[in-house]
Amino acid sequence: MFDYIARTATLCMPGYMDKVLLRFYRLLSTGKSQAASPSIYTPPAYGQSTQFTHIDDTAVLSPADKLEIQELVGCVLYYARAVDPTFLPSVNQISSIQATLTKHVQVMGQRLLAYGAVYPNN
Repeated sequence: MFDYIARTATLCMPGYMDKVLLRFYRLLSTGKSQAASPSIYTPPAYGQSTQFTHIDDTAVLSPADKLEIQELVGCVLYYARAVDPTFLPSVNQISSIQATLTKHVQVMGQRLLAYGAVYPNN
């Protein structure tokens, strides 16, 4: 939207995130419904000489759940590139581990949707 008097341009896709939330309602209903950030924060362990990475040993998703997460990443990536870049780090993190999708990745997708529910037109 252009405001010629104030000389501003506002990027928006009204209703897009609502459609994504409706499409992936099953994922949102199983996790938290609101989140203040798009990704899960892992605090650093100060005072340790070695910082260990998270090893995901949760169960592997079924092919149907795997397809659902891939569709979610595609929908949110489109919105993030076009309008709201705050989703990009989380979407990139999920998409980089799509070869072996696990329950932990599904929780990450739920967190992404919960953030989208709080900020649908950011």
